[in-house]
Amino acid sequence: MRRKQKRKIYRNRRIVICLFLFFLSCAIVAGIRSFSDISSKPSAEKGTNSSLSYQTVEKKTQDIHSGDLVLVNNKTEYKFPENNRLKSVFNLKNNDYQVKDKDVLLVEQIMSPLNQMLSDFRKEKGENDLIVISGYRTKEYQAGLLQQRIKEDGAAEAAKWVAQPGGSEHHTGYALDFGIYTRSGKSEDYTGQGKYGWINENCWKYGFIVRYPSDKTDLTGILYEPWHFRYVGLPHAATIREKGFCLEEYIDYLRQFPYDGEHLQVTAEGKSYEIYFVKADGKKTKIPVPKNKTYNLSGNNTDGFIVTVTL
Repeated sequence: MRRKQKRKIYRNRRIVICLFLFFLSCAIVAGIRSFSDISSKPSAEKGTNSSLSYQTVEKKTQDIHSGDLVLVNNKTEYKFPENNRLKSVFNLKNNDYQVKDKDVLLVEQIMSPLNQMLSDFRKEKGENDLIVISGYRTKEYQAGLLQQRIKEDGAAEAAKWVAQPGGSEHHTGYALDFGIYTRSGKSEDYTGQGKYGWINENCWKYGFIVRYPSDKTDLTGILYEPWHFRYVGLPHAATIREKGFCLEEYIDYLRQFPYDGEHLQVTAEGKSYEIYFVKADGKKTKIPVPKNKTYNLSGNNTDGFIVTVTL
């Protein structure tokens, strides 16, 4: 009888010991995982994502004047590149909108999102009477437009609507103007109202912004133009919309997120992005970019580069 009791006691001890060792091992594993999680967090000092491995690319000073985030206005003149990627809208458009003629040019990069936006508009509203009436402009062409407006309305009024030669966003090939061309052959101004309000409200999803908002005239220098759209890409269009910025404000805002500081984290249309600014340094600038992620690099046309990483 005593032997049975002893065996029972030993068996219970073994069970207790096994349970103790089991819970101890679980605690050790949890501690290791917790330490790992803490160690893998981005550096608060650097603001960089520790999951990203960086390398550097070198850019010349003049490269700050190119890219889809270049700021152009009457105070920040556009520097025309020797080579551009302009394409005829007529050759790349779909059947969901029209274009003035074969001489309307845009940067090829924006044609896919433009086609998608206007296809979705036609599906939503059943209309294909939109027409792209203006795209890329030379400096000489812009000068002619300004002089014509001055003749018609005077210099003061013309300055409210027409940018100075060199100060027009149309020089970049990233800007376009919409009009309406009805089935009866009648041309109308695009106001962004009624059914066309869908475009002005949803353009950010495709990387476009209404460049000259009604409440930002003091910053843009141009009165409200609901027909004038500028491509900046995602996630920038989404952030500009969320913050209520015009492009002047947004470019200034991005300087708060240098590479060696906190980076801007953005989620747009189901994707996550990390954005940071690198100030131009002398004749050549070494820019840290991720090795293992897709990224976009653009100058801001003033003092540096903006890196947009798709996470």
